[in-house]
Amino acid sequence: MGGAVEVGYGSFDTANWGAVFNTGSLGGFRSVFSFHRQTSRGWVKNSADQNNNFYYAGVMPYDGGRSRISTYLIVNHNTGYTPHSVPEPLVNRYGISYNWPLNYDQTNNKDTEITAIIDEHAAQRPRAARKPVRHLL
Repeated sequence: MGGAVEVGYGSFDTANWGAVFNTGSLGGFRSVFSFHRQTSRGWVKNSADQNNNFYYAGVMPYDGGRSRISTYLIVNHNTGYTPHSVPEPLVNRYGISYNWPLNYDQTNNKDTEITAIIDEHAAQRPRAARKPVRHLL
């Protein structure tokens, strides 16, 4: 059982933080949970972006540990402004990172992707040896 916390900061006001928690074995059942968030002002003006990521994995052994069921869940969510094409004279005048002001033109993108997986790994048992059947006549 354990966990970790992560924090970071970078260029363009990019901030990252996250946490991971591992349950260890609870009656043979093991799980890990993870959440991470990133926000950024964007390298182009008016192109802020934020991402949230959640991850879960669980494993439950059975049949004396020879078989197992595994589950996974991944959720990614993104929200941000998309940079638009800007005429070259405006870029030449205001710089390479120029983008339209948000009150003039903007596209607010939202996207959520979810992936869920359930997997079973079952060991095959050998067939029991069959005794020959004798018929008496």
